[in-house]
Amino acid sequence: MQIIISPAKKMIENTDTLLPLRMPLFLNEANIILSKLREFDFAKLKALYKASDSIVKLNLERLSCIDLSKNLTPALLSYSGLQYQSMGANVFDERSYEYLDRHLFILSAMYGMLRPFDGVRAYRLEMAAKLKINDKKDLYDFWQKKVTGELQKYDDTVINLASEEYSKVIYSKKVNLINVLFPVMSGDKLVERGSLCKQARGAMVRFLAENNIESSEEMKYFSAYGFVYSKEHSNKKTFCFIKENNYGNA
Repeated sequence: MQIIISPAKKMIENTDTLLPLRMPLFLNEANIILSKLREFDFAKLKALYKASDSIVKLNLERLSCIDLSKNLTPALLSYSGLQYQSMGANVFDERSYEYLDRHLFILSAMYGMLRPFDGVRAYRLEMAAKLKINDKKDLYDFWQKKVTGELQKYDDTVINLASEEYSKVIYSKKVNLINVLFPVMSGDKLVERGSLCKQARGAMVRFLAENNIESSEEMKYFSAYGFVYSKEHSNKKTFCFIKENNYGNA
């Protein structure tokens, strides 16, 4: 069983807590993207990022001097968004780290996909960004075959805890993907709420790691932030955990 999650926009650089175990799988491709981004001036980078002037300035400075092979932070500890805060990866024990190193991949617009202890540098780039690389029309086109091909090597179930923006990079017909949803009841409809969903995804990763979960069936016992598995709303390709007291475990 493999697990995929999204990255976060916010990143930190920490070269003291844990050392990276290895370099990213697609470091050459990441350097191609880096070279492309270095061609952008302030105005073009602002249009690409759709971000504030201060964020564009910071990343323009990063791009000018970044070396993707030096001063690296393990990928799992480099992201600091809600999902990663909920996961609490910086306080995992060794057994949980070993589990994640065997099972977890972080999808990335810059690196394609990362193992938890691949060494990375802080960057700013979203998968949906309108960036053409050579003959590839966008980042989905650039990464799809590479990321899908890597996941196919495992010939196993892939638990999708990534957002749609990132999971779209996988050619799902070639991978046994189980999508995991965390909706809440809003009237008579099920609706996923962004922040709560990110927290639930992070908590799910923690649950899987701390309990050494090796099969998708065991996932159904997850319960955090009030979410419980709903057999009624789930099937072989979709596991639905609902924040609603009316729905119990399978």
